[in-house]
Amino acid sequence: FAMSAFFSSASVAAAFGALIYFLFFVPFFFVGTSVKYPDLTATDKIGLCLLPQTCMGLGTTIWTTMESAGFGMSIGNVDQYATDDDNFTMQHIFGMLFLDCVLYGFIAFYVENVFPGQYGIPRKWYFLVQKSYWFRTPTIPLAGAKVSGPDHSLVQPM
Repeated sequence: FAMSAFFSSASVAAAFGALIYFLFFVPFFFVGTSVKYPDLTATDKIGLCLLPQTCMGLGTTIWTTMESAGFGMSIGNVDQYATDDDNFTMQHIFGMLFLDCVLYGFIAFYVENVFPGQYGIPRKWYFLVQKSYWFRTPTIPLAGAKVSGPDHSLVQPM
């Protein structure tokens, strides 16, 4: 969804979306499926989880490890480590996926407002820090000014 804000053509967005999806999954191939996974610190894994596809890959690794150990994955053990030497839980994965949703949703919102496309009105790059964005002031007519409204003089009573 966040990628759609960067493209105006659907075919270009589909092509680049597939490429970016694959590129976000590449780090998992280097750390999640090798002997390097146990050597990573929790901070390293949190950094990798900023890419949602890599986060899902790490979650799948934890899930399959728990299933192969015989105690499985349930809502009651999302905060337990898959192995004794692991430093990451499914609770971390769920939290990072939620953070990814918020982060990428904000990126899509911001890019869509600054670069709205052909039919939108672009905002300034710093629109979020402007007081006028957060506090809209209603227009109040000045004292003594005539307020224009519908003209009822053309309607004749029956």
